[in-house]
Amino acid sequence: MPYYASPGSVTTVSGSYQSAQAIWVPALGLTSIAQRRIKVYEILAGAIGNPNSNDTYLECAVMRQTASGSGAGTGVTNNPLDTADPVSCTTGLVSPSAETTFSGTVTLWDIGMNQRATVRWIAAQESQYFVSPFTSGLGFALRTKSANYTSAFDGQLSFME
Repeated sequence: MPYYASPGSVTTVSGSYQSAQAIWVPALGLTSIAQRRIKVYEILAGAIGNPNSNDTYLECAVMRQTASGSGAGTGVTNNPLDTADPVSCTTGLVSPSAETTFSGTVTLWDIGMNQRATVRWIAAQESQYFVSPFTSGLGFALRTKSANYTSAFDGQLSFME
């Protein structure tokens, strides 16, 4: 299975969740590569702007998407970790102007972090990967929010397909 890194960021964090990175399986027919399931095995998250004058927190979450969303944003290139691997058939969007649709309030990964910290999560074994169904438009979003930190946030979802 090929492995990919999909980075993304938001320029301004607010008190409600915003997606720094959203990845999903595209509709069949949108790509010439066969559709595959996404298996997220690593998450990187951290603040990349100047710290708030008061030491504060950010809350980060990975949620399961049930639709790819209709808002504009910046398309992201999922970078293969091995240059011999094919182009990813998974699509991604950074800082979408309209949030994607989520599976209720189901959160797969949720962590509070200090604005001066970077967090890295790696699945200890394959049974802990976040796996999407083999259905068009489904995937994952890395989201963040903070009541006090208002600068930039960066994240990356690493996955295989």
